Amino acid sequence: MIDKAYSHRELMEIAIEISASSIPEHSDRTDPLVGAVITTYDGKILGTAYRGELREGEHCEYTLIERKLKDHNLKGCVLYVTLEPCTDASRKQPKRGCSTHIVKSRISDVYIGALDPNPSIAGTGQSFLEERGVNVHRFPADLEMRVLFLNKEFFKEKEREAMMASAISTISEGEERTSEGYSVGRSMSDVSWELVDEFLERSGADFRCGDERFYKWASEFGVIINRNGEYLVTDLGLRLFGKNPEILFPNNVFKTEIKYKNGGTDIRDFEGSLIRQYLSLTDYVRLSLKKGMDKSSGIRVEEYEFPIEVIDEALANALIHRDYSISGMTNYLYMDESNIVIRSPGTVLKPLNVEDLNGFLAPSNSRNPKMMFVFNKMGVSEQRGIGLRKMMELPLKNFQRPVFRESAGCLEVVFDMNPLKEKRNLEYTELFEMIDRHGGSISKSELSEEKGIPPRTAERYLSEMVENNIIKKVGSGRSTRYSRV
Repeated sequence: MIDKAYSHRELMEIAIEISASSIPEHSDRTDPLVGAVITTYDGKILGTAYRGELREGEHCEYTLIERKLKDHNLKGCVLYVTLEPCTDASRKQPKRGCSTHIVKSRISDVYIGALDPNPSIAGTGQSFLEERGVNVHRFPADLEMRVLFLNKEFFKEKEREAMMASAISTISEGEERTSEGYSVGRSMSDVSWELVDEFLERSGADFRCGDERFYKWASEFGVIINRNGEYLVTDLGLRLFGKNPEILFPNNVFKTEIKYKNGGTDIRDFEGSLIRQYLSLTDYVRLSLKKGMDKSSGIRVEEYEFPIEVIDEALANALIHRDYSISGMTNYLYMDESNIVIRSPGTVLKPLNVEDLNGFLAPSNSRNPKMMFVFNKMGVSEQRGIGLRKMMELPLKNFQRPVFRESAGCLEVVFDMNPLKEKRNLEYTELFEMIDRHGGSISKSELSEEKGIPPRTAERYLSEMVENNIIKKVGSGRSTRYSRV
């Protein structure tokens, strides 16, 4: 390899490019495209590999660590890999998971492109590494989307596999689980089975509640457990599908406080399963933000004080991603004529931080992947990365982007309901139209010519848009261009 130091982003892009060469192992299902790069701590490449490069089905992390760089001291080195490393539990013995090989090699930092698509596995490789002292990082959202696009068929198949009663469970009986919770066994009568059947139908499962295959799937997915021959509902099952989960879990309640322009205040508690809670919450907030009907076009169109789809997504995020192991706090929404604040217990889940969220570069990351999976299948949550992108594009709707902050063990997202100046909103729209006309990117000289402004002014304008994360800079020197984020 050339003795050159690459940037983190360049190395991530190299790993993605390498992944496209992956050799499929199976003819009856899709194998993932996975690429990996190992570098010195200062970014000099030691080796690269793709899945199946040296042996059919061999994972690229194993290829690099145990074969290509077997005699190399990897202590303090860095791994860039496009898909979350597997664990021992997800491999057939005596094979060891890639996470185990990474820890044994004493690699110090790992950059992951996308988490495993199976909700029963997602995040376990990342957690395994973190718990053993490895510094884990994630690819930024735009590069994660490239990984997801390259592996879209694989991700679809893995999500379908999660709904198969024959799926292999990766969690052993009695094992401590994540904050989604599995410890409490409650009567099956505490669950709304109509809601469970609705989820199964939307997910494409070919079984329903009460079928023999249902009990197998539900046990493996973690919504029920079998104790001494009796099926009981877990914490996860109650929160998602329970009739009144707040009786057992008071922190399941979503509290709201809305202050109206006339001085009145409406305080409410929303209870029930998380799915039903979300539907009631969004109906209530929509009613509070409604400002009338636009009849100018002859079509009745509801209008709101603020883009409602963004608030819908923020409410879903609060329900899906909060830390349910924190028992003394609940989700909370506050609204007045100027601001909307949505607060959920738990800080940003590592390896991400508040800066990642405020830069709108955060990839998909959830402490409750099964909840996220259920919400997505029920059609009440967007696909990976879409929600944050909607928030990022708020200036196109004449509003500021939200601010994320951590406070007293909670994550808050604050929306400013005051419209931007109309002139700035038109600038954003005009710039995007120009970028689209020029094939997806624009240069300083092209902008200068289109707007009839000096090149120096065009450069300052583009730099400001980059700083505000409205557009991104591509290339350098004379080949510099600017495209949508």
